[in-house]
Amino acid sequence: MIRVGLIGFGFVSKTFHIPLLLGTDGYEITAVSSSRPADVLSVLPEVDVMSDPTTLITDRNVDLVVIATPNETHAPLAEAAMRAGRNVVVDKPFTVTVEEARHLARVAKECGVVLSVFQNRRWDSDFLTIRNAIERDVVGRVVVFESRIDRYRAEVRDRWREMPGPGKSYPNEPGYFTFVMNPCTPARKDELNELMKSRVQLAFTSSVS
Repeated sequence: MIRVGLIGFGFVSKTFHIPLLLGTDGYEITAVSSSRPADVLSVLPEVDVMSDPTTLITDRNVDLVVIATPNETHAPLAEAAMRAGRNVVVDKPFTVTVEEARHLARVAKECGVVLSVFQNRRWDSDFLTIRNAIERDVVGRVVVFESRIDRYRAEVRDRWREMPGPGKSYPNEPGYFTFVMNPCTPARKDELNELMKSRVQLAFTSSVS
């Protein structure tokens, strides 16, 4: 049984991480770091709730740390968890700069732990259907693919995702590239990888400028 500590208890944790962890054999959520303990216990009455993520990271009852916090906190929390000997899953976007991402990869190798980025879209039913159709050559050679999620709100809400700053308003483009690339042939993946490198670097630069 893999004992999971979850840092953050917002929309992403409640909508994705908790249902997936509870619905998958081999995982047990043992601790949550949040400033709203009552909210956590209303959903997970048996877990330990900690206000300080450092306390969760060093908890002996945690094997895997899942980070679902504001984007600019991903890198420091992930590094702290890995240096404490914990395996880590970081919600997307992984980091707010390419250098942070490369640094975390080096830390994971140095510490001998598993580091992964959460990407749920590749398991969505529409994606799996498209991949199956391509693999069976039902639709022939795909030359154009469009996938979109439209959102509109007349007023900006007072929450971290919609405020200016590093990693805020982060483009969804990397998630869509993952969505598109998985069904592709190796040659096409290489071509898209090169395009992705330039576009991600641009996205990172824009997000911190």
